[in-house]
This record gives sequence, structure tokens and C-alpha cells, in this order.
Amino acid sequence: MIHLNFHPFPVITTERLVLREMSVDDTDTYFIIRADEEMNKYIANPRPKTREEARAILERMASYARDNKSIAWTIADRATNQMVGSLCLWSMLGTDDSWEFGYAILTEYQNKGLMTEALQAAIKYGFEVMNLPMISAFTHKDNASSIHLLEKNNFTRNHAAEAAHAQIEELKEEMAHSVIYTLVRE
Repeated sequence: MIHLNFHPFPVITTERLVLREMSVDDTDTYFIIRADEEMNKYIANPRPKTREEARAILERMASYARDNKSIAWTIADRATNQMVGSLCLWSMLGTDDSWEFGYAILTEYQNKGLMTEALQAAIKYGFEVMNLPMISAFTHKDNASSIHLLEKNNFTRNHAAEAAHAQIEELKEEMAHSVIYTLVRE
């Protein structure tokens, strides 16, 4: 059985990063992450138009952790505590076996192994603390960087999940250009 208890909020420290609770102090950086067209060219979510909209998203994600529904971390530079990215783990379908990662990192921090470091820490948390049976990630079929990140971390493409999700009316449009990668707990 999965274990959902994000109280106190789980802070994870790695060699170069701290995965910590998102705060309103992250609003400006989060706005850049979510509003930047190039960074989000493969993501269909609406972009915040203002910092206030970005702050509202941060507050909504924090409420999900308070309600033990999902968890969203700020990926912060360990030396400065400044946000460089975000990483969330949430149940897309609301079932024990449908937990999914979502992630983003500022352009200037890409290709330095930071997202791999953050993802590995979150995988460990998901399997060892939350007791998740598997974790998935949806990505655009043309997002080579995301696919490489997932494969590098032992995720494998899950054609059966793609076919099943394509049958869900709300996901049909997204699944036309998405692939699903899955990592099963050993």
C-alpha cells in the first residue's frame, strides 16, 4: 500500500541540490520556467501570463502537498538555495499505480546532470518512502532530452500504457503526440 504523508514536507538533499517545498519566494523563477516558450514547447499546459498567475499555481501545488494528494519540489542550488527547476510527483488518474513525474529546469542549468540528480533522489523517495509500485513520465514524442533523461534513469517506454491512455477521452489529444515511460520498483 502506498504511503502519502507529506507532513512535515520532505526535504531531500543531494550533492549539489536541495529538493524543498515551493514557496512564494520562488514566484519569479517559477514564472520564467512556466512561461518561457522555448522551455515549454513540448508541454501543452497553459502558460501563466503574469507573476500573480504563477504564484497561484505555486500556492495550488503547495495545497496538494498539505492535502497529501501530490508533492511538488523546488529544485534549488544547494549553495544558494535559489530555485533552478521544479519536480513533481502526482497521481494523474487518482489511483495507486498511476503516479507520474513532471519536471523542468532553467535553460542555463540544463545538460549539467542536475535533473538526473534530482530525479534519482525523487525516485528513491517515491519507491522507498511512498512505497509506489511504479512511476511514469509522459513526454512529447519529439522531446529527445526528456526521453534521454528517462532512459538514462532506467525508465522504459510503456506501449501498453500509451494505448490504454489513448482510450481515455480527456487524454486522446495529448496521447497523439505523447509517449509514456515507466520505472517499476525492484
